[in-house]
Amino acid sequence: MPDALFRGSLPQRAPRLRALAHPGLKQRQSNLLCRHFFVSSISPPRSLAISSSKFSLGRSPIGVVRAEANAEASARVSVRGTSGVFFLKAIRRNAEDYLQALQKLTPLSAVKWAAVAALALTLFRVGYTIFYAPAVWTYASWFFAIWPLPVAVAVGLWSMFAALSLQYNKEKTSFVKERDQIFILAGALTWLILVPLGLRHGYIETWPLTLFFVYQYFFLVPAIVRLRQYGELTPRTEDKQWSSSPSMLMRIAFGIAVVGSHWLAAFEGPHLYFTWNWQWPSCIAFFVLVIAYTLQSYGWHFLGKYSDQLMKPQQIVIFGPYRIVRHPIYTGYILLFAGYCFALRAYKSLIFLTIASLFYYDQRARIEEKKLEEAFGKEQYKVFRKKTKYKFFPFLY
Repeated sequence: MPDALFRGSLPQRAPRLRALAHPGLKQRQSNLLCRHFFVSSISPPRSLAISSSKFSLGRSPIGVVRAEANAEASARVSVRGTSGVFFLKAIRRNAEDYLQALQKLTPLSAVKWAAVAALALTLFRVGYTIFYAPAVWTYASWFFAIWPLPVAVAVGLWSMFAALSLQYNKEKTSFVKERDQIFILAGALTWLILVPLGLRHGYIETWPLTLFFVYQYFFLVPAIVRLRQYGELTPRTEDKQWSSSPSMLMRIAFGIAVVGSHWLAAFEGPHLYFTWNWQWPSCIAFFVLVIAYTLQSYGWHFLGKYSDQLMKPQQIVIFGPYRIVRHPIYTGYILLFAGYCFALRAYKSLIFLTIASLFYYDQRARIEEKKLEEAFGKEQYKVFRKKTKYKFFPFLY
């Protein structure tokens, strides 16, 4: 590397060094006080030449800076290894700070810090002993990983309390908080999926947990998104004629069928070791669950604010999945239950749950279509039925 030449002039009142930028080094112009470089007993020179070069010794490059005065100068100053000087200055400053802190230390504060250090050391030793104790890991794995039955009971009671509280206060407010939705749904799905599989096999592993989170995501996310976008759409005392739910007896019967089918599927299927693989039943289950979630999410998206059953519709939705089937959300529910049974290889439960779901959602679809005919006229709704011929499944039904 070529040497860099610096020249400058030093005024009498404030002696400074003006550095000119060298194009090869790309250094900035700076003003340096000369007293930082010269001893107080030596007067600063009028002009100064500084050359910098770099050479390597082995693998580590070493920088050398030389300061030379011309004939009018009265001193020669050499500074070698400036990085080491700055490092030593930093260490000295830190040491001075620590010394000042120690000087401010009182006997009472010293006792407090000693107690804190002793407590931290004790906690570390206790934690280390517990973490590496075989007996502790045996019971911890049973409680947290194998089958958390006490946790399931606690979550179930919590969700039941939240549901009863919501039912008691439904006349005061119809808005369901996201926290309440999460707790109620988590408790219901725990006893719908995890508890029967845990009681049958004695432990819970990846496949049941995956199905649990699939159900949680399937039911929870669209509801939260709808509430975030549209909020509380209608009071529960208005537009009751738009409720599409069948009779109470049919809803209770369908709930019993869903719960019973999930419990029967847990005891009907083979061991979990034979279901967690990528054989054709698992591939079919994965494919069916993906279709179910796609239909359900896009169905809620295109339905928009009219996803509220109590909201009087202003137009017939003919976009997105509604161009393929007239009730894609119900199709998503049916496929979700079918994918669960396929995942567990529970084919008898698959047939029973599919028939029960078709019967129940067909009744709901009939009620909705009747209300839409009354709202928009039979002729307009017939046009929609001609464009979208199938109710649940293309080319089937």
